Amino acid sequence: GYSWNGSSCAKPESQSATPICQAGYSWNGSSCAKPESQSATPICQAGYSWNGSTCTSLQSKPASQQCPAGGTLFGETCFMKIDVGPIICPAGTVYMANPLAPFDGKRCYIDGQTYLGSKPFANTCPAGLTGNPGSGWDPVTDSGDRFYCSGQQPQQNICETGWSLSGSTCNRTLTASPSSYSCPNGWSVSGSMCNRTLTASPSSYSCPNGWSVSGSTCNRTLTASPSSYSCPTGWSVSGNMCNRTLTASPSSYSCPNGWSVTGSVCNRTLTASPSSYSCPNGWSVTGSVCNRTLTASPSSYSCPNGWSVAGSTCNRTLTQTESRTCFANYNVLNTSTCHSIAASNNIGNCTTGFSVSGTICTRTLSQGVNYFCDATWSIKDVSNCDRTLTQTAAINCPANFTSSGSTCYETQTNPGVKTCPDPYVRVDNGALCRSEVRIPFL
Repeated sequence: GYSWNGSSCAKPESQSATPICQAGYSWNGSSCAKPESQSATPICQAGYSWNGSTCTSLQSKPASQQCPAGGTLFGETCFMKIDVGPIICPAGTVYMANPLAPFDGKRCYIDGQTYLGSKPFANTCPAGLTGNPGSGWDPVTDSGDRFYCSGQQPQQNICETGWSLSGSTCNRTLTASPSSYSCPNGWSVSGSMCNRTLTASPSSYSCPNGWSVSGSTCNRTLTASPSSYSCPTGWSVSGNMCNRTLTASPSSYSCPNGWSVTGSVCNRTLTASPSSYSCPNGWSVTGSVCNRTLTASPSSYSCPNGWSVAGSTCNRTLTQTESRTCFANYNVLNTSTCHSIAASNNIGNCTTGFSVSGTICTRTLSQGVNYFCDATWSIKDVSNCDRTLTQTAAINCPANFTSSGSTCYETQTNPGVKTCPDPYVRVDNGALCRSEVRIPFL
């Protein structure tokens, strides 16, 4: 039953593995099963409905009418006559007849004296009825010492036993067990319950120690040492080995994986990332890139409309009309002269500098006009004030330069110079470091 597998005598064995079901399921011999139950839906017979615990049917019919106890029906009216009991007199009175008026009937006389008067009977009647003593009301059938209530009342609604009155209607609720039950698709009905069994394949299988699981099967291979060994012709047996010696020149050479053969030598090239980068003087290294920033003076300046550039400054001149005033008693004659007319009362002759005008001597005096400008303005000429404004000019930089404050700069980048650790050298334009290692053939 054993066969040689290349290293020993082997005998394969198999048996069914033990199924392992997921939580809530159990093995029923063919699959993993999980029973489930829920209440079935009751189905009531015609005219009945389910109220949550039983089948019910509400029945209604008009109530019957009859007179209350002690009443007699005439047409649709009940004539009432009720014997409520013996005559009751209030305290301090006596029920008696008046000897002086025997046909008046008995009354409740105060202290039993007719001349003191009487009080009403203490008996009471139901609402809607009036009371009278028996004497004189129906002498044939009534007792003279009993109190009767009489009057008219409507008929009363009544129901049979087992029915309840609601207004003029009699109601009753019939109950019955469901005629049958129903279940959702996939469920089977059992009494008032729905049942079903969920099935699933085992989540895994287990095997005894020493066995390995394969699908739903447990496998193991028994091994045993050979009882003896044999060798082909030309070979000699030695223990469990067959030996022979062949001689020949090598037809080729082979190397381990990752090595290449060159003649009788195996070669391989190792690669590594550069250990560091270096940059030329004036450049700074950032990762694998060299950076430096160039600066230059602005090539020109520009100003907003209405401003003129002067070096690195923008200027503009504002103008406004000046205001002119003269001293007291002087008037503005023109843009540059104030004048005043002085008078003298001399008759006929005027002093030097005055001239006669009628009976008045006059003289015209002139002086320069005083010029004034608003604060922060200065006099430009006889008719204008001016003010000079200044702001920093905008910087215009050469091509590829960027302004920063009052300076233009240009950032330049070139690849860093990669260096490799010993004994590696740079290859692939410096992208890799490589080292060659050589070993003899295995």
